[in-house]
Amino acid sequence: MKSNYEHLSPQQNCPYCGHLFTRTGGDEQRPQEGDLSICIACLGVLEFGPGLLLVKADLTRLGFDELAEIRLLQCALTKAKGRHGH
Repeated sequence: MKSNYEHLSPQQNCPYCGHLFTRTGGDEQRPQEGDLSICIACLGVLEFGPGLLLVKADLTRLGFDELAEIRLLQCALTKAKGRHGH
């Protein structure tokens, strides 16, 4: 499923699984340094660092509500992957 908005991002690999990223989706703003993302391949939580390069997110700095939202998104992605045979 495509999001309403897609943005090109620097081509790079997920630091967890090596999945190739070429674009991001989500809200209408381009990602900014410090924003979080989730790898669609391994569901790893990523953070956009300097130059929008992806790094493993430091989950210890997040609150309960943010962690719960991430978990809901990971569950939704897992279900979507199952429906599409990935």
